[in-house]
Amino acid sequence: MILLVLGSTGLGILLGLIRVGTPGIFDKGLVWSLAFLIFVVGWEMGSELEMVKRLLKRGPRLLLVPLFSVAGSVVFGMFAGFLLDITPIQGAVVASGMGWYSFTGSFLSAQGWTHLGAVAFAANVLRELFTILFAPLLSRVSPIAPVASGGATSMDSTLGVVRVFSGREMGPVSFLNGFVTTLLVPPITYILSRLL
Repeated sequence: MILLVLGSTGLGILLGLIRVGTPGIFDKGLVWSLAFLIFVVGWEMGSELEMVKRLLKRGPRLLLVPLFSVAGSVVFGMFAGFLLDITPIQGAVVASGMGWYSFTGSFLSAQGWTHLGAVAFAANVLRELFTILFAPLLSRVSPIAPVASGGATSMDSTLGVVRVFSGREMGPVSFLNGFVTTLLVPPITYILSRLL
């Protein structure tokens, strides 16, 4: 799986460097492939009712995963601000994307913080790549670790690696984490950006 991810990433970078096609040509394919991935997870959840029942028995405790993931991201972002030579609140705003780079980078740039938007875009892309590349190691620490690391991406682009390395039963947890985190990103980013 790791070799497949690394090989695919490397091939994409190579094709981008030699200007084969334009990045926009893959947008529709990407959307459809992510939709298909989510469909497969839903289908598996429906076909494995016992697993879903076990998850539902955990009740509201499942919401602790995204809440702790979001809180940890913002707090770590504040500390990372020192390393990036930006203020702690700027670091928190950058980290508030939780992996959703297309939203955070665009939002901050549209607000006039172009430099911060670029940092947010890069940081959140790297978060997604980190999760994909290090999921095997993270899953040894805890099956939840790749889920939390994926943040908003755990319901789409990192869902596959979570299922492979943390187990199929973590698929619904991962999807729920990504869904809740994605709902929280816009208000948290907006609120934090007002403190800039």
